[in-house]
Amino acid sequence: MVISVSDLDRAVSFYRDLLGLPGTVGDGKAILSGARNVELLLHERETVPSDLSVALSFGVGELETVCSAWLAAGGIVVDAPADQPWGERMAVVRDPDGHLVCLTADHA
Repeated sequence: MVISVSDLDRAVSFYRDLLGLPGTVGDGKAILSGARNVELLLHERETVPSDLSVALSFGVGELETVCSAWLAAGGIVVDAPADQPWGERMAVVRDPDGHLVCLTADHA
C-alpha cells in the first residue's frame, strides 16, 4: 500500500511512532510493516486527501490512549472511540496529510 505524504518526518511520527508500525526511513520514503504482512510505503510528494478514497485501518493496543496522544499532538479525531454495532471498538482520525485512518482496538 502506498500513501503520498507531504512531509515524511511528520507522517513517520504518526504511522511509526504513534501507531507503532516498525520500519525503515530514507531517500524520501519510509517502508513500514503492519499486521498480516501488510507493507506500507510512505512516499514524499504532493498529496491531496479525499474522504472519497479508501480509509486505512489499523489495530492499536490502547485505542483511547492513542487518540488522546494524537489530539495532544494537534491531530484531528473525526470520530471518538466508540463501540460499533458489529462488536468492534473504533475511532476515525486524520493522518498529518488529512487522509482518513480507522483505528480499532486490538482484541486481547
